[in-house]
Amino acid sequence: MFMDDGPTTHSFRGRRDDLGVLTDSEFVGRTRLTKDAYRDLHSLLEPAISPLVYRNHTISSHTRLQMTLRFLAQGNLYQSNSDLYGVSKGSTSAHIYKVVSAIVDKVIFVKVEITEALRKYFDLIGILDR
Repeated sequence: MFMDDGPTTHSFRGRRDDLGVLTDSEFVGRTRLTKDAYRDLHSLLEPAISPLVYRNHTISSHTRLQMTLRFLAQGNLYQSNSDLYGVSKGSTSAHIYKVVSAIVDKVIFVKVEITEALRKYFDLIGILDR
């Protein structure tokens, strides 16, 4: 026979907020953006990356963006981001995909003219997309 001890309670860790935890230089080192640039990017992307419903333990747009920037800047594994921000690995994957899609849709990328010498250098180190 099973014993009924009453309703099950779940405990959730608080979510990390790098803006409040890290110094300016630490924030730049982990996201490659200053806090002001982060705030500008967040305000641009917020309509596209905010949760549709706020209930229970919804992952905020700030957490979504910070996870993505850390993933892009440092190449953190989903599991590392998951552990750091208190989010499941599946949610981490889904939110990083959503934020990257929003960045591609909303951010204006500037195309610059590259001289032939720079083109050869970039080809040599393998960073030039054609």
